[in-house]
Amino acid sequence: MMFLAEASAIDDLFSGYWLPLVLKALVVVILFLTVPLAVGYMEHKVLAHMQARLGPMEAGRFHGWAQLVADGVKFIQKEDIIPRAADPWRGYAHADDRFWPLLIARLRAEIRQ
Repeated sequence: MMFLAEASAIDDLFSGYWLPLVLKALVVVILFLTVPLAVGYMEHKVLAHMQARLGPMEAGRFHGWAQLVADGVKFIQKEDIIPRAADPWRGYAHADDRFWPLLIARLRAEIRQ
């Protein structure tokens, strides 16, 4: 009977604090991974219907479900092409040339208030 009264390390690990924390973190991770897929799928379908496009409806057997996978693979395979004679820092800096002036203007507007 004595061994039943003792708490094991596993009981301490999953009692009260850790189990709910792990479960909540798991729920958040699952939601963060699946909600964008669902929203992207709905966006593709609505826009395909609005524009009367047949392509997104034919990728995959059921209503074009594989179009999202194809778009994801296409996005992953894209690469930046910078000519050899070009400065690589300037090649990447062009993406920020619209961001920084907007950020500075927004910060100045916030500071003035």
